[in-house]
Amino acid sequence: MLGGAVAVPAGDQGYKNRDDKAVPARRDVRQRNIEPFFTWENNMKLCISSSGKDIGARVDTAFGRAPFFLIIDTETMESEVVANAAAASGHGAGIGAAQIVSDKGADGVLSGFVGPNAFNALKASGIRIFEGISADDTVQEAVAAFKKGDYREKTAPSAKPGRGGGRGRREF
Repeated sequence: MLGGAVAVPAGDQGYKNRDDKAVPARRDVRQRNIEPFFTWENNMKLCISSSGKDIGARVDTAFGRAPFFLIIDTETMESEVVANAAAASGHGAGIGAAQIVSDKGADGVLSGFVGPNAFNALKASGIRIFEGISADDTVQEAVAAFKKGDYREKTAPSAKPGRGGGRGRREF
């Protein structure tokens, strides 16, 4: 210990140092009630950007330009396929996609990248945003990883507006 202090037990009150000054007891780390990042008591309708129409399809990492969205009930795993009509837009694909997702009643979005304009539109609609899926994953694998808590909720946009320049789909 610093300053030559020696900790000696002092019952439930903590410890006393050499000068008989009480030092508060530490909480046992094992007894702390740690809240999980996301509780599954509140299941959600999760929108996943997809390159195909079924749960076995590969995910699409670009939210606004994804050809399809799969809206999945994370409790029952029932899914609804939604074509992304905004994907062909020259400008504002992300905002258009956010409107489609909002109209379908999704509670959250899981994608590889959500642009800042789409991010703000989704947040304004009360939709939670999770990023980080890989193009190598299937939709089913992404949902399983989501349920394990592998993805964190985004609290701020990842990049500045206009990242894609409205010139269509960007290849990664």
